[in-house]
Formats: sequence, structure tokens, C-alpha cells
Amino acid sequence: MTQFRPVFCSRKPGMPSSRNGLCFFIALICPCLPALAQAPPQFTPVSVENESSHAKATIEKRALALLSAQKYSELDALAENSRKSRVCFEDGTWKLNLFYQAVSDVGTEAPENDWETRLTLLRRWFEEDTECITPRVAMARALVGYAWHARGNDWAPEVPKDAWNPVLERVKEAYRILEAARALPEKCPGWYSAWMKMVMLAGTSREEYDQVFEEGLKSFPSYTPLYFSKTWYLLDRWYGKRGEWESFAANSANTLGGEEGDILYAQIVWYVHDSRFFGNPIKESAVEWPRVQRGFEAIRRRYPNSIFALSEYCAISGFAPTNARQRMRSLFAEIGNRADLRVWRTMELFQRDHDWACSN
Repeated sequence: MTQFRPVFCSRKPGMPSSRNGLCFFIALICPCLPALAQAPPQFTPVSVENESSHAKATIEKRALALLSAQKYSELDALAENSRKSRVCFEDGTWKLNLFYQAVSDVGTEAPENDWETRLTLLRRWFEEDTECITPRVAMARALVGYAWHARGNDWAPEVPKDAWNPVLERVKEAYRILEAARALPEKCPGWYSAWMKMVMLAGTSREEYDQVFEEGLKSFPSYTPLYFSKTWYLLDRWYGKRGEWESFAANSANTLGGEEGDILYAQIVWYVHDSRFFGNPIKESAVEWPRVQRGFEAIRRRYPNSIFALSEYCAISGFAPTNARQRMRSLFAEIGNRADLRVWRTMELFQRDHDWACSN
């Protein structure tokens, strides 16, 4: 429980990607070239809220109100309904995961007072609702988040020395809670996600990590967040080796097989792209682009009205090894005047990609 690793700070969302750099440089030094100097007309889309964002806001409002009012039976029922429904959104996020995010995730950069207030509420629920697994998962997950709050997102050598003691204390408490909850008859896929998040800070043997992952997958085979947690774990800046997360994604997809496997593969790459681990997730990793395409086409068939999926497919297509501009232009045409700006983070980045795709 004493091994720590640094958090890698990848390219910031506002930093230009390599696909635009050359055109920008040439246009800057050669303004007389009309094809590069003349940008497409400004295009401002209508920002569309995706279903998962709407669900998250609804769940957060309801869950936090119940937590504050100490209506624990209703809070348990809300979690149980999300657990039993197994509702999964196009990016692989489960409704249950949104519940735990709502009650446990305050934010690494949130004020200390916000963390203390939330943990007080969770601890009261945890101490009064002793037979239910949900408050145990929520409490442990919050403690892990609180440990990250103390640690920060810098590389390990840059973390202040006095931060490590509270990090270790909070992780140890999370570990004790999760181990005790393991004996409860009620099971929850969120337990496995919380445990996998906890060991990112605490450290564990690879054998034990794989064992817990397989156990979770056996009990909850469709709980996609387990795949996302292991992908994070396998990055070479953490506990994996170069190319290992890509092999894991491919092997996991092969195990499912068919369209389900392709969807899972695309969702894992979507997770990596959304997490901004890489400036160019296709070029900088051993991703199979044809399989990413097949997966996104399958996602679109399953969620035919999803602007969220179409927007992500469009954004990541700009990194394709071939025909990136043409494919992105075609998908922008399908998007029309609606887009999910959550994918691009800002209107500026959306406009950048739109201009690049639609330029000559």
C-alpha cells in the first residue's frame, strides 16, 4: 500500500493538434496563398445536450437532495434501480456509474470545505445504513477522490512531501471499507470500479489486480467501466508497458466477438480520446483504425439519433491515418447545425476542426 506513480499531464485541450500545425505555419508565412489563407465561413452550431449528461444532472440533483435529507432508503432504491436497469449510454457509461459520480466525486480542485461537507454526509449514511453495499462503495470512492485532492495531478516528484501522509491515510481507509464490504451478500459492479481506482494510488500486485478484474467481469460482464479502469491502469505511465492497453482492448473485443466486440473496442478508444491521454490517440498508439470505424458504425446503428456518438466519431476521425479530412467533412455534413460540444470541450476547438475539415 505504499507504491505511488505520477499522473501524466498530456496535451491540454486547447493546444493545436499536429494535423493543423503545418497548415497554420504555411498560412502564417505565405499569406498570398489563397487556398490556405482563406478560411471557411464561421459556422456556429446549436449545442445539443446528450442523454447521459441530462441523466447525470437529473441523478445528481435527486441523489444529493436525498443524501442531505438523510433519506437513505430512497437513496438505496435510486442506486438499486440504476444497478438493475443496466442502462448503458453510447460511450459505455452506465447509469449506475453516474449515480456514484454524483454522490462521491467532488473534484480534485474543489475547495477543502466542499470535500469535508460531502464526506460528512457520506459518513453519516455509511454509519447508519450498515447492511447495504451502496454507501460503502460511495464512501470508499469519495475517499479515493479525496486522496487525489491531497495529491494533485502533478508528477510524483513534484507533489509536496506533506501531501503523502493524508493520501496514504485516505487510501488505507478506503481499502478497509472495500475489504469489509466484500463479505456482504449484496454485490455491486461499483465495488470493483472503486477498488480499481483505489489501487491506482495504493499499488498492488499485477496478479491481484487481474484477479479482481476477472472476478468483476464474471459477475458483471456488461459493466463497461471495468474495461475503462483497466485501460487506465495499463497505460505505460502507470502500471503497463507500451502497447499493452491496445492489446487489452483488442483481446477484450475478440473475446466478445462480432458487433459487440467492435462496439467495446470503439468505446475503449473513445474513453482514451476523451481522457486526453494522447494528443493523437491513433498515431501515438497501436490502435486498429478500421476496427474503430466498425465500432462507431455499430454504435450509430444502436443509437441512431445520438448526436453525441456522431460528434465523437467526427472528432476522432480527424486522426485517421488516411482520408481524415474527407471523412471528417462528411461527418460534419451529417452533424449539420447540431453538435455535442462536450466532445470538443469548447466552441473554439469545434470551429478549428470544422475549418480544417471543410477547407480546400
